[in-house]
Amino acid sequence: MKRLTILAIAMLAMAFCVSAQIVNPVKWKSAVKMTDDTHGVVTFTASIDKGWHLYNTKLPDGGPVATSVEWTQKNGVTLDGGLTPSTKPREAHDATFDMTLSWWEIGVTLTQKFTATGSKFNLKGNIRYMACNDVTCSSPTTEPFNLSGTAKTGDATASTADSATTPVTDTVAAPAPVSISPDTDTWAPVTFDQGNSTGDITTNGSAATSLWVVFGTCFLGGLLALLTPCVWPIIPMTVSFFLKRSGSRRKSIANAVT
Repeated sequence: MKRLTILAIAMLAMAFCVSAQIVNPVKWKSAVKMTDDTHGVVTFTASIDKGWHLYNTKLPDGGPVATSVEWTQKNGVTLDGGLTPSTKPREAHDATFDMTLSWWEIGVTLTQKFTATGSKFNLKGNIRYMACNDVTCSSPTTEPFNLSGTAKTGDATASTADSATTPVTDTVAAPAPVSISPDTDTWAPVTFDQGNSTGDITTNGSAATSLWVVFGTCFLGGLLALLTPCVWPIIPMTVSFFLKRSGSRRKSIANAVT
């Protein structure tokens, strides 16, 4: 029983020691901000614990890991230049690496400028850094980030400006003039025979002839209409009517003709 208790205590002590050795003296905050319609900045702000220091982005070979940003995705943007620190790093001799190095001790903000090439953009990557104090150093650490935003691209701005400033004019074509030619036959004046005392309108022979033709055609049409089947049932009734009304055959024929 005592052995089990001692073993458990030893395991807890080892776990505590391991957890104590995993330190993270630097805390990061990432953000993106547009400075105008198509330009913006990405900021990486580091908060450093007291007694620790974060190494610069530019270090000589053979020393610690320099602070850097690895871009794994840059959709809709192009980077302008490199990282710009908010404060100048301190430069001094580092006893741990036995070389002159530069670092930040309290905190720093690294700024990356960019130009948006689309209305929406997305930035992904990792911040890789290393921190030390007078006694020990943290292992090289990677801090991921994922940022996105929107921008007013040049094409969208230009099209909006054009639509706002260009007036829209509705044009209606004027109707073409219509020329009317007078009909000389329709508007010919009517002439009267000055020698005719009765004031009758003079007509030529063709007009009189045409009236007789119309009259004859109508008369023949009436006679032909009597031969239609619908008239035949009425003939006996008509003959019977005239026979009963008249006293003799001669009067019946005379009444039928008239």
